[in-house]
Order: sequence, then C-alpha cells, then structure tokens
Amino acid sequence: MFFYYLDLAVRSIKRTPFVSGLMVLALAAGVGLTITMLSVYLQLSNNPAAGLKVQPYAVQLQTQPEGRETGYWGAFRQVTYRDAYALTHSDTDATKLMMFKSSFAVKTENPTTKPVMETVRITNGSFFKMWEMEFIAGSVWSDQVDKEGGFDLVIAESLATQLFGNKDAMNQIINLDGKPYRVVGIVKDYHPMPKLYDLNNDIFVGERMFIPISLTPTEKFGTSGNNNSWKGEPINTYEDRLASEILWLQQWVSFDNAQQKEQFTQWVENYIAEQKLLGRFQSDDPKMFLRTPEEWLTINDVVDEESTLMVAISALFLVICIINTIGLLLGKFFKGAPAVGTRRALGASQAQIFSQHIVEVALIGAVGAMLGLVFAFSILNVLDAILNTGSQLGYGLTEIHWTIWFYAPAISIAAAVIAGIIPAWRICRMPPSLYLKIQ
Repeated sequence: MFFYYLDLAVRSIKRTPFVSGLMVLALAAGVGLTITMLSVYLQLSNNPAAGLKVQPYAVQLQTQPEGRETGYWGAFRQVTYRDAYALTHSDTDATKLMMFKSSFAVKTENPTTKPVMETVRITNGSFFKMWEMEFIAGSVWSDQVDKEGGFDLVIAESLATQLFGNKDAMNQIINLDGKPYRVVGIVKDYHPMPKLYDLNNDIFVGERMFIPISLTPTEKFGTSGNNNSWKGEPINTYEDRLASEILWLQQWVSFDNAQQKEQFTQWVENYIAEQKLLGRFQSDDPKMFLRTPEEWLTINDVVDEESTLMVAISALFLVICIINTIGLLLGKFFKGAPAVGTRRALGASQAQIFSQHIVEVALIGAVGAMLGLVFAFSILNVLDAILNTGSQLGYGLTEIHWTIWFYAPAISIAAAVIAGIIPAWRICRMPPSLYLKIQ
C-alpha cells in the first residue's frame, strides 16, 4: 500500500505545484536555518581529543594576587614564557608542550612565486605526539633542536602542494620573513573543530606550518595570539618580555600512567613554592590546575549562551514554518475533497485516507530536507567567507557535522508530518456524502 500511497502523493503534488512548492520552501527555510544553527552548535561542542589514545591536559597556574579575577575558573588561560619553559624542561617523564601562534611572510626559493602571509604554530616537538598527527614524509625535528634551536620546519600536506605542486617538498628551503628554514617533515592536514589546543582566537582556523619554539629567544618571534597580564611592568626589550609576567603561551601535558601525573604534579608544587619564596607568585595560595578537554571547552565558553539561544530561535522559526504549512495543507487537502469522497464511497477507510495524506506530507518533507540542506550549505558558505574559517585549509563551518545528514531529513519529515496531522485528520473525518454532493 505504501507505494500506492506514494503514487497518489506524486499525482497530488503535480496537480497543485504552486501550493506544494510553497510548502516545500517553507519547510526548507525552517529546516535550513535550524540545521545551520545545529551544525555550528555541534561543531562548537565537539571534543577533538575524544579519539586520542592519551588524554591531554591544559595547564593553568593561579599566580595572580587575590582580587585579580580572570573569569576562567580562578586562573588565566595562558602562562608566561618563564613558567612554560620551566615546566616543559622539567625533569619529569610527562609529555610536555609549550606553544604560541605567530605570522610570517612565506616565500620559496622560486623567484616567480610571490610571498604569502601564513599563520605559524611555534612549539616543541611534543606537539605532534600529543595530538597524534600523521607524518606522510620525514619526521619532527630532533630533540637537539628542541634544546638548542634549529631552522627546521614541518608543514602540512596542503601547504606543500600549494608551494611546490607535484615537486617533493622534503628538504626544500622556505623563507619565513627572509630567514631560511628546511622542511624536515610533512604531516596530514590537522584541523580539529574547534581548535582545542588554542581557543584564544580563530578557533576554527588551524596552522599549516610548525617551527621550533627553542628559536624564540634569538629570533624574537612576535605573537599573533592574546596577551594578558596582572602586573604592570616596563617592557623595553624582547628579553624583558620573556622574563615578564605577560601570559601569552599555551601549556599542555599528557601522562602515560598515574605515576607520571603524580611526578609532574609534585614537581610543579615544588616549583610554585620556590617561585612564591622569590616573590614572583603573589597569590596567597598559588596552585596548578590540570584541565581535561571537556573542562577546557567549558572554561573557554566555546558553546556559550548565545549559541544555545540561536538554536532555540531557529527552532521557533521552524515552528512558524510548520504553522504556515498547516494552513497550506488544509487548503490543499480540502481542494481534493471530491476525489477523497469518491475513494471513501468505494470503500476506503478513514485510516487509509489518513495514511495516504501523511505519506504525501512526508514526501513534501523529504523534498524540503534536500532543499534545506542546500540552504544550510549556502548559509554556512557565507559564514565561512565572513569569518574566514576555511581560507587556509579548505575546511570550515561548511564541513557539516556528519549527524546533520540524519538530522535534516528526520527534522523535515517530522515537521511535515506534524503539520499534516490536523489537515489529514480533518479530511478523513468528513462524511463521504458531503464529498459526493460536491461532485
């Protein structure tokens, strides 16, 4: 019977193309906006570290004087260079990571190419291990480079293709602000959504270049990220900046076992006590916090009240579209009353008439879902262009969350069926004699 009802639904839609088209557009608009907001919400609430073998922890140090509230669960989101260096070079077995973001003019040795601006992640070699990045050629720079510095460079696959085309990028020289760096490794593009390891800004835009942070004191890299401080102090030289209480680096750690975590925690407690004696840490009770990825997403308000509110508003818009669709369906179904009366007179039951019309609205909902996906994809493309989230890696908000491909038809068909219940019930409950009189 389903295919028979489906055939009747197609014929009915063909008889009233304008009204049916209006219903499809109404549902597509409501569903498109709803799944757009839902897709953004799901991207924001996603935990990119969920699939990692070893859970990383974001490090926070509560060192500021009492009364200097941060809004991030008692401590700033970033750490100073002095503290990051000390924790990263501590004599512990944990995997330790310090990093920040910078920007460079990138130029190959090909005289015909023009320089381009590229965001660069300045970090130590643990970055690739902690986030389980996959090398397709070469490897990370050596431990010696992490200790003493070296002009080595790891790039993403998409950047290697952009700069060198089909040519092998390994061991090629790339100039960053005029300084030559040698490509020692090529990794697959890594674009966690959101960018968990640095949620200060541009949380949808990752980096495609990575250079050793050990070069920072000598090369005096600038930062493209946030800078915070609880202490007013003169900064006249780069050395002043490195020794200051300015917080501008991100610190992460991970542990293979409980013993490593206990060892690292004990070392940091001793370090904090030492720095407090020196007068650096001015909190009455300085301490360290190790934040899980879930906590870090919450601390950084990645999914804020505005995001939840936008999903709610889009759902209300969908409700308005459903109400409009109900009115259109009532008019459409009653226009076909004579045909329904004939079927009832020939023996069709109320349940069969009801089912026939529900199949029709479900078909309208399915078409609305497909058009709604087109609307959503278009809206997300516009958002990508405005927010510049997909310019670097060819991804962004338009990378619709995989669950949306299930949510979209489910929402649209459910909305259509809900809209069609009252009209279908009304049409199947009317006496056949009334339809025949119309004939």
